[in-house]
Formats: sequence, structure tokens, C-alpha cells
Amino acid sequence: MHDDLRAQQFTLARHIRDPGRHAPPPRIEARRLKVYRELFFNNVESLLSSGFPVIRETLGEAKWKSLVQAFFSQHRSRTPLFPQMTQEFVDYVEARAGAAGIPAWLPELAHYEWI
Repeated sequence: MHDDLRAQQFTLARHIRDPGRHAPPPRIEARRLKVYRELFFNNVESLLSSGFPVIRETLGEAKWKSLVQAFFSQHRSRTPLFPQMTQEFVDYVEARAGAAGIPAWLPELAHYEWI
């Protein structure tokens, strides 16, 4: 029973983070999954926007949303504490400096805004 619940939770989490790559869990309506996806993403985007306002302004809305979406879909949080996600965002950006969509100067600015 425990393993079934865990598997269902991971299936749901993978789909919420990246619905294009991960199938939805069975027996959940598409409209409900959309609500979950939007709630989770909007909460993460709001947290990161308030923590990194200069980055958001510098990148512009489209590039900012793309960066947050990449973080949201590719990064598996190591902490259940929402406020600590800002540090994980800094780590994510540092690990991908110079990659597509992440300018080489971004990690330094992210670290500066984080502290």
C-alpha cells in the first residue's frame, strides 16, 4: 500500500512539473491536473519573483518565465521547506551557467540577491 501511494505521488509530481514529458496519473480529470499545475507553478514563480526581482526585471517577462519553468520542470527539490527553494534556485543557476537561457553573469547576480 505504501509503495502504491508513493508511486502515485511521484507520477503526479512528475506530471505537474513537466506534463509534456510525463503522462498524467490515471483517473484524474485533465482540468483538475491543470489546476494543480497552475497552482504549483504560480507559487514557485511568485516566490522566486519576490526573491530575485532584479533578475526578473533584467531578463524580461518571457525569459524569466522560461527560466522558472526550466527550474520547475528539471529541478527536484531537496527540501520540503518552501522558503529554502530560493537557495536551490541559486544552486540550479550556478550549475547551469552559460547553458541555453542562462547568461554567464546570472549566477553571481542570483547569489547577490539571495544573500
